[in-house]
Amino acid sequence: MKSREQGGAHAVAAALGGKGRSRVDRLTAYFLVVLVSAALLAGAAFWTTDLFGGEPQPFGPERFRAQEHTALENLQTIAKAQELYRASDPDGDEVHSYAAFHVHLWQSVRADGTKAPLNLIPRDLAFAMIDSFALDGYVFTSLHKKMTFSHGMERTVALKNAEDAQPLDPAEEWAVAALPTAGRIFFIADETGIWATAESGKWLGVRPVHPSDEGWTRVETIADVERLQSAL
Repeated sequence: MKSREQGGAHAVAAALGGKGRSRVDRLTAYFLVVLVSAALLAGAAFWTTDLFGGEPQPFGPERFRAQEHTALENLQTIAKAQELYRASDPDGDEVHSYAAFHVHLWQSVRADGTKAPLNLIPRDLAFAMIDSFALDGYVFTSLHKKMTFSHGMERTVALKNAEDAQPLDPAEEWAVAALPTAGRIFFIADETGIWATAESGKWLGVRPVHPSDEGWTRVETIADVERLQSAL
């Protein structure tokens, strides 16, 4: 009985010329199959190397560490962009406020409804809002509410309070969370700085009022992130 590989090769050979072709034609078809397969494998290797920088990387602690470093850098980019956005009033409403949605740091909307391309952050970062558009293992979510519970409150009560959380005031406040698709460290950036935790239970879907009181650690450099990573 012919193997599946042989059947596939014969199908290609038939498509190229049918059963009446010579042995040379059939060998040519086999050669094309091998050549196409090699090209696909080479392309996959190139894509992996290019995407993750230098060498193909396995899923594991080393890759998580690299992604966590990049998440901090992306939040730093967003934080700088927010300050520029607030200072310039790109939507033209004569109110100097932060962008409520971080995608507006890439392209905002003017008061008259027209688009205002800003490019304060890269397009791929602006659209990394769902898993299918994740950037280096993270999705970035604009937050619009802040928690009202006190330090030490039980999680069940905190979750209930999260539903009634207070809205952020874009004239003074903003927040973006960086959430791992398969990693370990959660980040929140706001006008006070960038905060991180390796405890998934600290993430309740809204901005904590006092992050340091709720178990979040301020991170300003890669070394700060590495200190968190060393404890994992």
